[in-house]
Amino acid sequence: MQRHSPLQQRVCPEFDKNPKLEVVQLRRKQGPVHAPARNISQKQVYLFVLVAPYTGSTAVSGLLATSPKLATLCAAETQFCEGQWILSDKCNLFTYEDRWLVDKPKDWNEALKCYSKYWNLSQPVLMDKSPSSIGKAAKIYSDLQREDKEAKFLMVTRSPCYNAVAMIDEQSSKDILDDLLESKRKLPPQALLHLTYEDLVHDPYAFAEKILDFLPQLETIDPSINGLAMNNSTRSMSVVDYILGHGTSFRNKLAGRAVPEAWLPFMKEFGYLEPL
Repeated sequence: MQRHSPLQQRVCPEFDKNPKLEVVQLRRKQGPVHAPARNISQKQVYLFVLVAPYTGSTAVSGLLATSPKLATLCAAETQFCEGQWILSDKCNLFTYEDRWLVDKPKDWNEALKCYSKYWNLSQPVLMDKSPSSIGKAAKIYSDLQREDKEAKFLMVTRSPCYNAVAMIDEQSSKDILDDLLESKRKLPPQALLHLTYEDLVHDPYAFAEKILDFLPQLETIDPSINGLAMNNSTRSMSVVDYILGHGTSFRNKLAGRAVPEAWLPFMKEFGYLEPL
């Protein structure tokens, strides 16, 4: 049997999750996805969306915002409705430069007080989508648990072979991948749902079903619309419209190239490499 060296094995794979366009179009006609019927806790949930920059964070939050039971931070009129700019520019809990530091803000209960000025507090699910929070999940969970608040985390990853994270400088891309890896390892399983961008574009309705199974308080999600009001032609599109507009042109731009060693722990943990 011919043996392959680790270098030959560790190459960026081709993108294998292109959508089946006819299936997506047919499912769209059936309407939104509904949560399974079950007894649902009446406790308010704080939902933190953990997605790296340029890897679909706004698309994911726009999908979540189609739920009639979710409050966003859009009333603050920050870029892409992100909470990080509220904490830095409006509440001075950290500066622009130190927003990525794990210990900023000092107490996430104070951050929630700041967010409460902009959330619709009558909703059962209150969402924050801030890419700079991807490494802070364990601290967020611990701070909120101390005051008996329920925190849930939706983590969506994309293979760095797509060349999205790598658009930033090499050290920053490694730091971002490491932050996601640490957050996944430190959060209790019941508080975290991990999904992939690849699964989102492959079948946005199955993606939505998994979210609703994890957080049935959302009741319904509709991939055919975008729940965020934004003046941006691409970012304001629904997930379905974005998929249909791109057809089957999704691909890993670095397919066939050797995977940098710094990416290996992330890619192994999140299933982007086949085992040797």
